[in-house]
Amino acid sequence: MESSKVPPKNRIALFPDHPILTPAIKIICVVFGIYFLVKQYYYTPNIPFGDDLPTIFHFLFNYDQAPTLSEKISIIFNNRMVEHRLLSLSVISAFIYQLSGDIPLPVLSTIAGLMWVSISFFYYTILKRRNLSILWLVPILCFLLSFSPYQPFLWPMAAMQHLIVISLAFLTVFLLANHDHSGPSGWRTFFFPVSIFVGILTTFSAGNGMLIWPTGFLILVIQRRIKPLVYWLIAAILAIGGYFYRLSLDGTPSNQALEKILANYGKEIIGFFAGLGSAIRTKGYETFLDDNDLPFSLKYPAIYLGILITFVFIALFVKSVKTRERNSLSILGASAFIFLTVATLVVGRTNMNGDIIAFKSRYYLYAVIAISNAISTVALLIPSYKYKEIILAACFALGLVFWGVWEVVSFHKIINHHNMLDAALFNWHRNHKWIMYQPSAFYENYFNGFFEKTEKSAFPYRLPPSRISQAFQHKQWRDDFFPKAQPVELVEKSGDKKLVQIKLVNEQAAPIHGIDEGYSVVMASEKDTFMLWSIVSPTGVRNFLKNRETCRKGYRVEVELDRDKMPKGTYWFHQFYYSGDRSVINKQPAGSIVF
Repeated sequence: MESSKVPPKNRIALFPDHPILTPAIKIICVVFGIYFLVKQYYYTPNIPFGDDLPTIFHFLFNYDQAPTLSEKISIIFNNRMVEHRLLSLSVISAFIYQLSGDIPLPVLSTIAGLMWVSISFFYYTILKRRNLSILWLVPILCFLLSFSPYQPFLWPMAAMQHLIVISLAFLTVFLLANHDHSGPSGWRTFFFPVSIFVGILTTFSAGNGMLIWPTGFLILVIQRRIKPLVYWLIAAILAIGGYFYRLSLDGTPSNQALEKILANYGKEIIGFFAGLGSAIRTKGYETFLDDNDLPFSLKYPAIYLGILITFVFIALFVKSVKTRERNSLSILGASAFIFLTVATLVVGRTNMNGDIIAFKSRYYLYAVIAISNAISTVALLIPSYKYKEIILAACFALGLVFWGVWEVVSFHKIINHHNMLDAALFNWHRNHKWIMYQPSAFYENYFNGFFEKTEKSAFPYRLPPSRISQAFQHKQWRDDFFPKAQPVELVEKSGDKKLVQIKLVNEQAAPIHGIDEGYSVVMASEKDTFMLWSIVSPTGVRNFLKNRETCRKGYRVEVELDRDKMPKGTYWFHQFYYSGDRSVINKQPAGSIVF
């Protein structure tokens, strides 16, 4: 049980102890959260990307077409992606659609982001109860609200899956751990049934939501609450049974994981540690969807951070078993959920070669939570205020550096993501071809077919105009704007499709500064015009500090097109720059291609 003895006020000598310090830090933390949400809203493209189409757009199309309320409810409860049921995503999307008659993707992302920011109250409550300095909240927020998980922050489907399920898991754990708080007995009775309800909602919000049940089991066993434990197990059986009712796992990653679970258990253990610390890896590919696995190796620093986090978790577990104190149990439960999720991801996604799968931005969410939990655990466990001061100062500095580095290194990925989607939308409006999905027959046919169908239906949603389309209407033809680019290189790809990769590099073009500007390549014949998106490279933290540029000079185009899907003709490549609603196109072509 929680000790009634109140520890002395934690005086942080390295930070002046002034009466204004606590309210000032509170204001800073609030501003931090507002900045995160504004940035998330501003940088989320209002253009569907990948899995947004089946989980949000197609779902809402079916929901809109359903004639009865019972059919609409059935569609909400049965919306899923592969093995993931997506109840929270469905409810929020349907509510916003009913309210606005539109599908505002930045709003959907920001709602999920608001739930993510709410996790900070979990940490604040624990610090306040233990009379610990609120300064601990600053490094926690530096990790929690950093843009290392830029994918799920700016990709609506991923935001409403990952951010919401973690937030609901935190709430469930908090309710279970705080059954013995000093409030009225009615509230204590109220907490447990609410925790079961939130646990069920967590289960149906994503596949890893089911892990809330073993997490809750752990908390209740440590608390020695036998009767609630029985109810919890009954609810778990019903919830998990309901989740798998009429759910086929054939061909899903989960089914494949069951077949090879012991194939690479040694490498999977190392991959698990890497997953816990993965967010500290800032090196990666330049595209937004950074989905490549990395070869197995023990050289990644994230592995050793993950081992350290594991030792901190073990220390917390030992303390929680001894004391059954609610603050320790809250962090223990949140950490257990993250550990189980990372373990499930590693087992479910690791290939036969044992490659490291954790270095993907959408999985960094779980790493930043693991790090935040470790910091709060250290604040609880370290008995000496002298050491607390030193560790707090170190966490403070590391948190600020971590946040600042990710502010810089994530920016070019955001730029590249917007450029690709704007160019793809330009191609759809002009030619009824997205072309960005041509290497994938599934998504190419899905996007083209779906939006052709919606244009002929009563579904009120219509794709917004492309930023590039508006700029293209006000283009200037010039010869003196662009530095000379390298000649276009055409690389024929082998395989079932007749894919050709178009490469163009300009190393001297001026750096890009925001999502309202960028470089593309116009591919035009006498009849048709397409826009090919570009990639810009990061400048690096050192160069950013030196010249304040977040992107390096120059850009490159690396686009694969299907020869069988393109309109016939001779196409010429022209460099194209847009800023706001104005643009410049190079008169002199950089090469040509014949389809």
